[in-house]
Amino acid sequence: MSKNRRAAKFLLALPLALLLLLAMQAFGGFQAISSFHPLQAAPQIDPKTVWVEDSSGKLGEVVSVPVHIYTGGTSVSDLEFDLYYDPNVLSYHDGDYTLGSIIANWPVSDDNIISPGHIRFGALTWLEGIPPGTEGILVTFDFTVVCTTCHPGDTSILNLDALDAGIQGYTAVDGVFTFTGPEPTSTPTPEGTPTPTPTPTPVPGRLVVLDVTGESGQQVGVTVQASVETHAMASLQFDLHYDPNHLDHVEGDYTLGSLIQGWPTHEEHLIAPGHLRFLARSTSGGVPPQSEGPLVTFDFTVTCASCQDGDTSSLELQGLSGDITGYDVQNGTFTFKVVHRIWLPCIMQSTGAGGGSNRAPTSHLSPQPCLATP
Repeated sequence: MSKNRRAAKFLLALPLALLLLLAMQAFGGFQAISSFHPLQAAPQIDPKTVWVEDSSGKLGEVVSVPVHIYTGGTSVSDLEFDLYYDPNVLSYHDGDYTLGSIIANWPVSDDNIISPGHIRFGALTWLEGIPPGTEGILVTFDFTVVCTTCHPGDTSILNLDALDAGIQGYTAVDGVFTFTGPEPTSTPTPEGTPTPTPTPTPVPGRLVVLDVTGESGQQVGVTVQASVETHAMASLQFDLHYDPNHLDHVEGDYTLGSLIQGWPTHEEHLIAPGHLRFLARSTSGGVPPQSEGPLVTFDFTVTCASCQDGDTSSLELQGLSGDITGYDVQNGTFTFKVVHRIWLPCIMQSTGAGGGSNRAPTSHLSPQPCLATP
């Protein structure tokens, strides 16, 4: 090939090379082009979600387990859920929780150990609830790690269930607790260990609903009494069922009994006609063992206009929780009583001319109605 032809090809290729260099400069060179990736969407929280944050800890440590919420497009003014954990790994006591900032001023309607490994929590407000589109911590539960046989890396459940009230239908996302140590140590069995003295069996407490009698239109009080036996009582919750065809109750018409007079937290909710729920909590030591007395008296109006004398209906306690879980129950009875009134003629004496009381002649005596109740 001649020198002239090679020079001509070089001149033709030069503009193309310049264009390529300009394109590389615009896109940051080959390194910028090779490192380019399409945009990826950020992780999204499912609408209306409640989830448990994972936690970890060592034997003997106190670990915190927050429960979060994302409200999506709706507000929330009441909530209830159950949290399940492994009681062989974690220990929880009633009241070991801290409300999150988004419900910091809400009254707590439920904080009870239903059974070992099962907590029920509820709260509500009569003011403005959690606004739509809010993400935050509802409550943080404090547990103590108690597993003496766990190995580092062992996991156990932190499961949500029974989402109710304002969070019914929300997506529930469970958490996991991870044990971080130490390794379990084998303890040699001591020789000649004496037989331990049997521990006395705890005596359960007792709740009694006192019987009550009333006539149509009368105001009556239904009193619930308690006998506290082996353990102190610092929290309680129960449901009272009655016949709404016999008795009418207005929410909040109750009086604390002497046994819990002065407890700062107490409230009542009319769940449905014939069904009310009462709960109370002490911030101090509560009612000591071997105590007995009235807990609360609920006010009712007798409304059964068609009842017959002697008709009865039950006053039943159910759903005991808190420190009265396992208490014996003696239900009460409402008895409708008809009071018979008899109108009898009364003989009224006339007054003499001088103003004194004189027995009038028979012709001046007039019968007047007098009420006599046998």
